[in-house]
Amino acid sequence: MAILIADGFDFYANTTDFTYVGSPWASPANALSATTPYGTGQSADISNMLSTPMISNQFATNEATIYLTFDVYPQSPFTGTNVQGFCATLSDVANNQVTLHWAQDGNFYVRSGAYNGTIIAGPWAHGMAPTSWCNWQAQVVINNTTGSVVLRKNNNPSNDISFTGLNTRGGSTNNYANKVTIGYVGYGSYIDNIFCNSASGAAPTSWPGQVRAVQLMPNADTATKAMTPSTGTANYSMVNELIENGDTNYVFGSVAGNVDLYSITPLATVPAAIVAVATKNLMRKSDTGARTATTEIKSGSLVQDQATINLATTYQWQTVYFPTDPNTGAAWTFAGVNALLVGPKVVA
Repeated sequence: MAILIADGFDFYANTTDFTYVGSPWASPANALSATTPYGTGQSADISNMLSTPMISNQFATNEATIYLTFDVYPQSPFTGTNVQGFCATLSDVANNQVTLHWAQDGNFYVRSGAYNGTIIAGPWAHGMAPTSWCNWQAQVVINNTTGSVVLRKNNNPSNDISFTGLNTRGGSTNNYANKVTIGYVGYGSYIDNIFCNSASGAAPTSWPGQVRAVQLMPNADTATKAMTPSTGTANYSMVNELIENGDTNYVFGSVAGNVDLYSITPLATVPAAIVAVATKNLMRKSDTGARTATTEIKSGSLVQDQATINLATTYQWQTVYFPTDPNTGAAWTFAGVNALLVGPKVVA
């Protein structure tokens, strides 16, 4: 498995959305914020998150090499101590393996175990400025003798700092991690565009670059239109809000095989690269008995249903990552993304 987490927080209406079934998070951020690197969407407020940090769900696989990229916005000058600041901890669920610590004293440290663990590498001056967005990419290898932490700042294609020969598995005997914990100790900060991938499985399996999450919402119905809108006649307009609104408006169906496919708003500019396309579907059932549903996509001539999920009376996300275009097996193109059709389907 290559993509472990990909989240721009843009669709969430509140912090409850972080922990719906199907979300990458087991524990939410403090709040959502309109302060973002690109002036659109939302970021996660992780200010003073010591006792209740943002914690991911367990990854589907155990990974020895993990890449993590994100944008971070420190809200205060770097005049604090080296036990404060932004922390990202990799663990094997039971044990904290290693913490990457961009400290409030202006330095970066690698710590054994949790945010206040023994310093095993650093200090290195991270050079972040307060009230300014900064992008970081990190490569972490979990091993008791050959562990390493490598950083790249603001999309630098080369390494800014490399620490090698470390024991990055803390008190564990496992040379892998399968969870990440994120928080800001003692000060305020926002975080956005989190992307986490491994060195194994399908691409991407290396440095992802500086990643930006862009929302491409439904903008028209197609001939494939079997759902019923909660109001009006335009199905796509029931599901095109940038932030989910639950039962305010929606489409619904009860017959097996009912499916809608929508065209989506095209990309405004041609990106340098497309790391992945993610489809997001928020669904629940409103009747008794068992109900199953899925997300259907159409790329080129390929029509493909995703995994079937069992619906509950509460909402859950279905997020599917497509690192490559399933119609071609190659990297996504600008035209390929813009031609993608997507929508919900009743399975049973």
